[in-house]
Amino acid sequence: MSQNNYKLRKGTIHWDFDQSRNKIQFFGGGFANGKTTALVIKALKLCVDYPGSSGLLGRSTYPKLNDTLRKVFFLWCPPDWIKKMPTQDDNTCYLKNGTIVNFRYISQRGKQNVDGSTTSNLLSATYDWIGIDQIEDPEIVHKDLLDLMGRLRGQTPYRPEGDEDLSMPDSGPRWLALTSNPTSNWVYKELIKPLQIYKRTGR
Repeated sequence: MSQNNYKLRKGTIHWDFDQSRNKIQFFGGGFANGKTTALVIKALKLCVDYPGSSGLLGRSTYPKLNDTLRKVFFLWCPPDWIKKMPTQDDNTCYLKNGTIVNFRYISQRGKQNVDGSTTSNLLSATYDWIGIDQIEDPEIVHKDLLDLMGRLRGQTPYRPEGDEDLSMPDSGPRWLALTSNPTSNWVYKELIKPLQIYKRTGR
């Protein structure tokens, strides 16, 4: 398995997203500017560099997950990496190097709490890395994001096949990567506006 096919052009927002080493990584921008592809490329690199890791790629609902994010993943994932494809009963891809990619929807069923959230069905899982596409989807609320952050407890060692990158975490990497279209909902209020205030005021 090699990630040599995933070269991004320096100086682009896609490159900046790819090179981010922050625990929470956010790629927001206009419609159809390659956010989903950039997320998938980052995930595929983690699949290679952390063999045996457990990753989650998610979207708000099952149809959106399968029609967009999962479809893009298999456009970019080399077929010879795959040991077992997802099935109707198990929406998980098993790679030959032991990495597991779980395709999951984030929107929860059940009685809603006051804040519009429900109890997550992902709370018992542990992941090395998580990528959520279009976090602004109306079915996802702020509590879902906080629940997902609590799932990043994986400790799979960093074992790249190629040259070692000293900027990469020794294990995990316990990263949460997000994409978003322009929005005025909680994503703006909780994630974007505080950063704008900090840049403007230093607080």
